[in-house]
Amino acid sequence: MNRNQVRWMIGAVALVGGQALAASYQVVEPVAAALTAAPGETVVVAARYDTSDANPALTGLGLRLHFTSSALRWVGFDRLLPDGLVAADAQPVADTADYDGDPATDAYVAVAWVSVVGQWPAAVPTDLLAARFEVVGPTPSRVNFSASSTASGYTFQSNSAVIAVRP
Repeated sequence: MNRNQVRWMIGAVALVGGQALAASYQVVEPVAAALTAAPGETVVVAARYDTSDANPALTGLGLRLHFTSSALRWVGFDRLLPDGLVAADAQPVADTADYDGDPATDAYVAVAWVSVVGQWPAAVPTDLLAARFEVVGPTPSRVNFSASSTASGYTFQSNSAVIAVRP
C-alpha cells in the first residue's frame, strides 16, 4: 500500500449509524520505529508530522513525548521545528494522568506549536523534532506520543518508537 492510499484510508469517510463522519488526523510518526542502544549510550528519537488530508495550514499542535524513566533518561531536544514553536519542556513531568494510555510510561516532555493565522506548519510532511535519551536500564522501552491539543476538526494519531537494549 502506498502513502497516498494510506492517506485516503485514514481520511476516508466512515459510515457510522447511517451517517457520514469525516475523519481528519494530525499524525506524528517516528522516523525510525525501531532503535537499538546499550546502557549508557544515547539514542535519538526523530519524528515527522503529517495530516491525513495533506493540509499544511492548521493552527498548531500540542505534543507530549512519553517514556519510562527507569529505562530512559531525558537528555533534551536536539532539534525542534522552529515555525510556530511556543513552548518546550526542559525537564520531564510525571505522567500521573497516563495521557498516552500506556502504564509502562511514567514521564513525559511537552512541546507546542501555534499559528494564530492558521498556517502551521506550511508544508507536510515535515520533520518535527529530534529528542535525545540516555539508555539507563536493560529493559526495552517505548517512546509514545500523545496530543495535549490539536487543530479544530482534527484528532491525533501516532505510533511509538521502540528502543531495544543491547548488552
